[in-house]
Amino acid sequence: MASSAAGRQELHQCWQFVAAVWLPWLLITHAGLCPDVTNSSKAGSKCQVLPKVCIDQNIYVLYSNQHNPRHELFTQLPQLKLHNITMDYYGYGDIWGTHFQRPSPFVRPATAGEETRELAHPQFSRCTIPLVIYADDLYMYGHFFANTVATIHMMQQDGTLDDRHNLVIDTFGMQLATFHRFILAPFSHYDITTLSYLSSRLPAEKPESYNPDGQHGRCFWQLLACQFSRHSSNVTKTLSSPLWSTGQAIFQHYRDQLLPIDPQYADPSKFRVLIAVLPRRSKLRAVVNQGQVWSWCTKFRPPQGVKDWNGTACLLHEFGRDLLADLVYSSQADVLLGVHSDSLYSAFYMRKHSSLIEIRPYGFSGRMPNQFLKDMTADDDHSILWWGVNVVNPAHSAPGAFELMRQGAPHTWPRERHTFIRLMALQYLLERIALTRNSRERYLTFRAKHEHHISDTLQSLNDTQHRRLQQFDQQWVEVYHEQQQQKIWRRLKQHHEQRQWPEHQHQQQQQQTSQQQHGWHWHWPEYQQQQQQQGWQQQRGQQRWH
Repeated sequence: MASSAAGRQELHQCWQFVAAVWLPWLLITHAGLCPDVTNSSKAGSKCQVLPKVCIDQNIYVLYSNQHNPRHELFTQLPQLKLHNITMDYYGYGDIWGTHFQRPSPFVRPATAGEETRELAHPQFSRCTIPLVIYADDLYMYGHFFANTVATIHMMQQDGTLDDRHNLVIDTFGMQLATFHRFILAPFSHYDITTLSYLSSRLPAEKPESYNPDGQHGRCFWQLLACQFSRHSSNVTKTLSSPLWSTGQAIFQHYRDQLLPIDPQYADPSKFRVLIAVLPRRSKLRAVVNQGQVWSWCTKFRPPQGVKDWNGTACLLHEFGRDLLADLVYSSQADVLLGVHSDSLYSAFYMRKHSSLIEIRPYGFSGRMPNQFLKDMTADDDHSILWWGVNVVNPAHSAPGAFELMRQGAPHTWPRERHTFIRLMALQYLLERIALTRNSRERYLTFRAKHEHHISDTLQSLNDTQHRRLQQFDQQWVEVYHEQQQQKIWRRLKQHHEQRQWPEHQHQQQQQQTSQQQHGWHWHWPEYQQQQQQQGWQQQRGQQRWH
């Protein structure tokens, strides 16, 4: 009788196990929620597959017999070796020079001394297959888009990965930036989470939305650990334009959520120019004459030979504040114009063979900046037509806050400088863009003649072209200085009405107004004291700051 009761109890426990583990797995498998694991082995050196693994506070714990040193089937203990994964801090980027090489994750075998019940008696999920992402330059939007998101998209297109994997990002314990979830959401059925949260010792019954099991599980029959870096990109290129294709996949995912925009800007018969800007008082990379650039853009006239011209629609847009707005405005633009920044990666949301004008601040040129948008668009089969202006006149540049205070990494200072954009350079490029109008072949003709990448002085032009653009430029200079003078005198009048200014202050304002009428100089009162302290005038001989 006792043995019969024990047998019934054992059978009951067996059925409990089936009900708790196998039945849910069968249900969600038939519902199509589980990833296809048949092609995971094709991930190659990008991803490493770990079988029968639990994650405990960012540590991988292996349960397979072949990974147990005390078992007769033991072969070796695998290690996750990361190569060229640079880790930056949340909110820091690379400006402070604090980024470091990400150490390889720790992997160990399971033991008889596991501290938690989940690891002492693991229940491995057969349906949840995490894809743990180790990303280079994690908190830099453009790098993350190009190196990580585009690679995941390509691997899904060739069947190596499945969009039913739940995506898990190693953040070194920091929170995700807003853009991480935004640009990864189209490539997973489930919410994006962090490795720190996934491996935390929360109750297993806690409801979750980042996996098909719907609860906080930490043990899996299979896990993929993948590293994404521009230095180790060896994924087979299955798409002719992977970056543009990735941008379009993101756009299609959010298409139904996009709000209507200004009808004039949305008019496809207009030549639409989106000008990426930062606030006028930004500490880094501001376009100081952004209002002048917009005014010039609205009055732009194309050269002879351009057909079906219906005028321009120009918009100043501050990127990063509303990601859906960034998406919808970029998708409608014919041209995206701005200083080198993450904002310009929104070009891949535009229609194919639209144009991008990248302004490079003074001193930020050469091989290093070329490897980003210039080379990326070329490697992407010129999906976006890249045009560039190098600022070579120091009078068209102003130091960023870090350079003034001598803080951060000196090699990043040129990139962060504020810029005065010379209009004759923009006129030169936009005339060619108007002639190109989404034609890759015509663009390659201009590129072969090296007319796609110029300096703001246009030194390589012949005398006739240079004289015409200089005359055009001077007209805008005079208009700009007149506008600036009117603004200063309006402010002076307002202050004078509020209180009687001492005569010497009044004269000082007149002197500053007179100074702004000469050359390419502008008045930045918040920088005056810092520039004097740092000896900026002595370091930059021919440049004058008032």
